[in-house]
Amino acid sequence: MIYPVIPSDKKVIISVEMSGYIVARYIQTAPYAFEVQHAENWQDLEAQACQAVEDLVGAPANDHYPCPPGLAEQAVWPE
Repeated sequence: MIYPVIPSDKKVIISVEMSGYIVARYIQTAPYAFEVQHAENWQDLEAQACQAVEDLVGAPANDHYPCPPGLAEQAVWPE
């Protein structure tokens, strides 16, 4: 199976994990392989990320959810 490349406007996500609501992005590591990179300031954005996920799905499970553009713009990424 060939997996499509993730569109650039869908690379920033909210990752719901045991540790919280984390603004993150997909980074391509190899053809058809990706890893999740947390924003450096994800803890500062956590309350907004939590609200965005709850507005989207109500009671979230551990998963990846779309990140609203305004929140994605606030993320600071490692160089």
